[in-house]
Order: sequence, then structure tokens, then C-alpha cells
Amino acid sequence: MNGFIYLDRKILEWEWYSDINVCRLFIHILLMASWEDKPWRGQIIKRGQLVTSIPSLCAGTALTPREVRTALEKLQSTREIDRQTTSKYSVITVLNYDKYQTSDRQTTDKRQAERQSNDSLTTASEEREEIKERRNIKKIVRFAPPSLEEVKAYCQERNNGIDPESFIDFYSSKGWKVGNQPMKDWKACVRTWERRHNDKPTAPKDNPKVHFENERTYDFDDLERRLLDKQRRIESG
Repeated sequence: MNGFIYLDRKILEWEWYSDINVCRLFIHILLMASWEDKPWRGQIIKRGQLVTSIPSLCAGTALTPREVRTALEKLQSTREIDRQTTSKYSVITVLNYDKYQTSDRQTTDKRQAERQSNDSLTTASEEREEIKERRNIKKIVRFAPPSLEEVKAYCQERNNGIDPESFIDFYSSKGWKVGNQPMKDWKACVRTWERRHNDKPTAPKDNPKVHFENERTYDFDDLERRLLDKQRRIESG
């Protein structure tokens, strides 16, 4: 059998505690009694009852049949148990079963078990919330524009010839966007400028051109000549 029973220390004050046979038999009955109502051969064996026999009690306690009968009589005399017998078995009822195995204690155990279960559920829920919070923090982290010193240091580290101030000015004017999308990695953009800078042919010194990433290369000398020609045509009529 599985489970356990409660054995209060007050049993030390019990009048039959010093009677080895009676005490032994009574504790055996407590151990064997049903802790809840259950069906048995067309009848209900109630909480605190035990279907047994003299031979069975002898086998369970190592007492002789005479010792068992004497102990049962003593327990009946002080109203510890009630006993109904048939030709085949006896039904022993522990009259104060709830006194020995109080339902309050079982309720306490149940509450403790429920509390432990709730604590486990709470812990699991807190862990899920913590994981979700960490994920949300990762999502909330936004791009922070680099400082001029950071861009300078990175360009010097790569020795790429990129003008850090031009880089900062260009993307600041665009709201730190690449195309229509917010920038996620400014170092990747530096490397893009680096590749385009390395692929671009060197412009003549007397015809400087200004390069804007992702856009066009402007020839300001040519642009100025065209504007002057247009102005002359307008003035000449």
C-alpha cells in the first residue's frame, strides 16, 4: 500500500499506549483503514473502515488469535473502534478516525501541494515573461548615429580614404536612412562607401567632383559653364 497516516505525539498520553498488543493492533488498523469511501462487494466501505478477519490481523501484527481478540475487546471497550462480524469477515470502524487523521491536515497538505503547483506555474510564467521582455528589449534597441570620432577611428583602422565628415554630413541630411529604410549598421555603410571609393576613377585635380553615396557625381565646372551659357542667351534676346 502507498501513502501515509498521521500519528500525533499525543498518542504517548493514550491509555493503551503502554499495552504493546493493543497499541500495535490499533496502529495497524489505522494503517489499513480506508482513507476515503470506496465500493466493495456491493457495499460502501467508508472512510476509517477496514474489512479484515482475525487471521488477517494476526498475519499483519504477528499476534496470536487470542491476543488479537483481547486487543479488539479492549479497543471496543473504550470506544476506539466498532466491529461488525460475519461468518467470513469483520468490518472494523475507527470511531474517531478524523481525530487521528484529521481532514484539516489533509486540507493543509492539499493547499501546500496547490501552493507548490501554483509556485511552479508562477515561476514558469515569470520565466516566459522574462524571455519575452529580453526579446522586446532587443526589438526596442534603435540605431544610434555614430560620432565623428567613431567614424574617423573606423576609417583610419581600415585605411580606406573615406572623409568621415562627408559621411556624417551626408547621412545626417538623409535622416540616417539608406534609401527609404532606417540605417541599421553604419559600419556596413562605411564599407559600401569604401568599395565605391576604390572602384571610382581618380578625378583630375583641376576638375574636382563631389561624390554622394547612392546618388550621382557632380561636375561643378561643367554645371557652371552651362548656367553661364544659358544666362548669355537670355540677355542677348
